[in-house]
Amino acid sequence: MNSSANLSQKKAIEHFDGPVLIIAGPGSGKTFTLVERVVALIEAGKATAETLLVVTFTEKAAQELTTRISNRLLSAGLSFNVNEMYIGTFHSLCLRVLKDHSEFTRLKRSFNLLDQFDQQYFLYQRLGSGPIN
Repeated sequence: MNSSANLSQKKAIEHFDGPVLIIAGPGSGKTFTLVERVVALIEAGKATAETLLVVTFTEKAAQELTTRISNRLLSAGLSFNVNEMYIGTFHSLCLRVLKDHSEFTRLKRSFNLLDQFDQQYFLYQRLGSGPIN
């Protein structure tokens, strides 16, 4: 574990019995703590790629997490496929679960997601009202 972690970060990093929710302000070290926690879980043999779920709110944060976890695992000399992990936003992870397990839903294999414009147009067509603001 990185020795620059403060006491609260160390508690989150070293907690191996179940999930951890980290809520903190900007610049407080959330990403650092999550990265170190992933590395600690792997080093301790407490996790495999497909059992890890790291969720954040923005795509930028998800990309940053993926890069930093990959780099940190590499620097720790750990062989691990980050692509097998579930790292992303709430929306991207839900989409991945739907795609990975579509056979258990009523969705067609080639289902599409609608962006905000397409959602509004879809509703406009079906409700027959004006644009939604």
